[in-house]
Parts: sequence; structure tokens; C-alpha cells
Amino acid sequence: MVSHVIAGLEPVSTVARRPRRAVDRDSQFFAEGLTRGLILIQRCGGCGRLRHPPQPICSHCRSFEWDTVEASGRGSIYTFAVHHAPPLPGFSIPFVIVLVELEEGVRMIGDLVGNSTDAALKIGAPVTAAIMADEGDNMLLVRWRLDGATA
Repeated sequence: MVSHVIAGLEPVSTVARRPRRAVDRDSQFFAEGLTRGLILIQRCGGCGRLRHPPQPICSHCRSFEWDTVEASGRGSIYTFAVHHAPPLPGFSIPFVIVLVELEEGVRMIGDLVGNSTDAALKIGAPVTAAIMADEGDNMLLVRWRLDGATA
């Protein structure tokens, strides 16, 4: 961590923060669920379809009614990318971004954490969610671990 001192002011932390997740009335349930250790997914009150990311209206039946279901936190890698450049705030390069298809059928994006070999990183590999705080400001994030990987 780097800090700077400006005459007359206390040191200020310059820990890089990741981009912020937008939280509005349609997605607030997701952020609140993370604080309780849950990954919540919207379920349409009209047709019962699950959807993620959160939306105010069902794209299938156009219903405004919805509730939530708890996700298992398990899925498989649908696709991935290894980011080498340019540097991004809050990330050490290189890092892996995965699009995970959850057991429930919706897809969720996040970064891959833990020690993994290139051979283990492949489409279809099983992963498990880890709800972790961002080091920059403790915002909770859904991150992913390859099954069998260690931190």
C-alpha cells in the first residue's frame, strides 16, 4: 500500500479499487445477499425463468413481478480470457476472467482466484463461488475457484 502526505493532512491510502458494481433498486437484493453469504438470482413471477444480471422486467414474458432464489454457487466455465494488458486498477496482471454457467442455468462473470495450472483452466472445468471482499474498500465480490484449487 502506498500513502501520500500532503502538508497538514493525514496520509491517504491509494490502494487501487476495482471498478464499482452499479447498485439500484433492481439489483440491491444481490448486494444485500452477498453480505449474508448468499448469491441470489432473480426469478420471474410471471413465467418462473431465472435471470442474471438483474433486470426490472422479464425479457421473456414482460412481467415486472419477481422474487429471488439462492444459487448453489457451483457451475462450470462457459468461457474465459487471460488478461495481460493494459493494467487495470485493483488487478494484478495477468488475471483470468471467467464466464460461469451456474447449475441453475444462468451465467455470471468474475475473476478466477487460487492456484491453478494452465492444464486445469479449460472450458467446462467445474468451479465454486467464493464471496470475497475487495482489498480497496471491502466491497463484496463473487469470485471463482477451480474445484480442487488452493488459495
